[in-house]
Amino acid sequence: MPAIVNQCSDSKADSDKIYSTASADYSSQSLTVLPAELLLSHSISQLYLDYNDIVLLPENFWSCFPLLELFSAIGNNLISLPDEFEKVPNLSKVYLNENKLESLPDSICKLRHLKCLKLTGNLLVTLPKEFGEISALETLCLEENKLTKLPGTLGLLGSLQHLELESNNISELPLGIGRLLSLEVLNLSNNKLDELPDTFGDMPRLKIVELSSNHIEFLPSNFESVQTLQKLYLDNNVLRTLPDWLSDCKQLVEISVRDNQLHDQPLTEKFGQVCQKLKILNLAGNFISKLPDSLGELCDLEYLHLGSVIGELEGGHFQNGNWLTSLPESVCNLDKLQRLHLDENQLYELPTSFGKLTALDTLDLGQNVLHELPDSFSDLRSLRICLLSKNHIRLLPGNFGNLSNLEELRLDDNEIAELPESIGKLSKLKSLDLYHNKLTEIPPQLNQLKNLIRLDLDANCFKIPWDKVPQIIPKAKYPPRDPNLKDNWRGRPRQDITDMENDIIRIETSEDANYERPEPDLNISEDVLWSAIRSNLSLWKSHSDTSKTRRDYTQNNHNPSLASYEDGLSEEEKEDCDNNSDIDEEDDEFVPPILVKKRFTFESLTENSIHMGSKSGSETDSSSDTAAVQISTIISPSEDWDSEIQEVCSQYNSYRIPAYHHPQSAYDQNSADSQFNFIPSDIHEYPYRKQPKAYPIEEGQFDD
Repeated sequence: MPAIVNQCSDSKADSDKIYSTASADYSSQSLTVLPAELLLSHSISQLYLDYNDIVLLPENFWSCFPLLELFSAIGNNLISLPDEFEKVPNLSKVYLNENKLESLPDSICKLRHLKCLKLTGNLLVTLPKEFGEISALETLCLEENKLTKLPGTLGLLGSLQHLELESNNISELPLGIGRLLSLEVLNLSNNKLDELPDTFGDMPRLKIVELSSNHIEFLPSNFESVQTLQKLYLDNNVLRTLPDWLSDCKQLVEISVRDNQLHDQPLTEKFGQVCQKLKILNLAGNFISKLPDSLGELCDLEYLHLGSVIGELEGGHFQNGNWLTSLPESVCNLDKLQRLHLDENQLYELPTSFGKLTALDTLDLGQNVLHELPDSFSDLRSLRICLLSKNHIRLLPGNFGNLSNLEELRLDDNEIAELPESIGKLSKLKSLDLYHNKLTEIPPQLNQLKNLIRLDLDANCFKIPWDKVPQIIPKAKYPPRDPNLKDNWRGRPRQDITDMENDIIRIETSEDANYERPEPDLNISEDVLWSAIRSNLSLWKSHSDTSKTRRDYTQNNHNPSLASYEDGLSEEEKEDCDNNSDIDEEDDEFVPPILVKKRFTFESLTENSIHMGSKSGSETDSSSDTAAVQISTIISPSEDWDSEIQEVCSQYNSYRIPAYHHPQSAYDQNSADSQFNFIPSDIHEYPYRKQPKAYPIEEGQFDD
């Protein structure tokens, strides 16, 4: 039971602070009712009941704490609050997030000193009619409730500075909202607003306005906060035009109007002349066809997004960017621009002085109609990520290798037949995508890219078989689980983790050497279990990194049903099993089929000759002088893998489990029913024609 702590100026630990209050913290105690001794502590000024299971508070709750100034009950199951808030006249902060409150008592309006009220994540439908009488209120957070309208007295909150109403069902605003003369932050995102009242623009001190994810068609023609507005978010609405006052916001730092219906040229010519402090401009996913010349006067602009609002895989074949066919030459004057997104437009050329964007770090020009790049493109010395997918580029500039900081280059789905010699100078390049171009031979320049960890050359016109083309698909690496993470959720102890830890402690401290951990009670039917075994057999085939052959399971008293697995081996394989001295007889690991490591070099591939060397495990040839690509290829000792699986599960045919078909069979080019749609690509519109290796999820990866 936590003690009530008196915080005062005599404490050595708090010598720099002066306290005259008593606080009680009963958080994360799994309480359903309040302790009796707590209700007798009348001197408490700060009470914390966070993350318990309290449903109701006593009727006399407020009268028990006449000096209460702060009350927090976040993450409980409160369905209502006791009345008589007037019994706590000094209450100034109330935190009731993540409960199940459907209404507030009318007496809450009598809290004349209440400054902060947070009710995020409840079930509130309405607010008390006299809510505006809380005259001292400065912060009001009502996100993620079920509010449909706001009280007309809301405009009486003259001290209100921060109003959060995101994710409700509000369809209209009261006319009195324009009287919130102290309001600085207003968030009405994700509601059902169709229009804004004319008084909306009467608030003179707004700094941040968020109106995203509504159905707003027009903004007020008058806006009194043009001298104070700093951030404006209007994403995912149906705006067709932008008001003229937007070009008068001198303090504007960030504006986002993505995913609307803006047409033609929504920004006025003086926009760039006035908004000199603008750093972020997001107009993605509209129908913009022209930009003002004054855009180049935004001297502090760092981020410009005029492309698509959704990812490549979700976008499919439809256009989701803008309709730009060219860029004004003045755009090249944005010498502080770091990120430029112009994907999914209709750009057919870039300005000749495009290389003046010397601070550019990320450039996305994917899915346009570019045929070439200007010579100045190679002057983008700070460029780190360059995305040029799905264009009609046939040739890169000869000095393309001057992009010395380039780490990722995507040129997939273009018409490139050869690469410039200078591309071998991209010493920092880690990812190169040349999927679906017109290359006829492996570019020898790639042998100079010492830091390359991802390479895709698939779907080109090589003269060698497609399965001989080098591909680098990196293995997924998961970070180790942070040992400092707490094994709890929202402050509540996790019973399963606690039991497991107690079990481990018991094993470590037990003096009984023969102690055995109790088996978990798993109610798994046999058909589910054997279905899992069949799946794992295929994973053993794919995940092996050893050259050991399979074992005879009958020697170690394993399930006799698996003994039939040995029958699928050839005589030579059985002999390997008998002669294999590397396998410990007491080891129960089922060793999968042989994994052969093939080693290809770029030089040998260009000579149409493949040199293979057998490697075991993850060994590498440290004496090699050439940069090589290692490809892991599965070689099964038995050609008919399906038959092996069927033999393993032969006695369970009554379950009618369908025979396992290894994915590699779908890539059989000689098969009449060859399919290529079972493995989705991570970035491409079409799947890889080669099977990427699958890697198991590490234990504990998603625990938190």
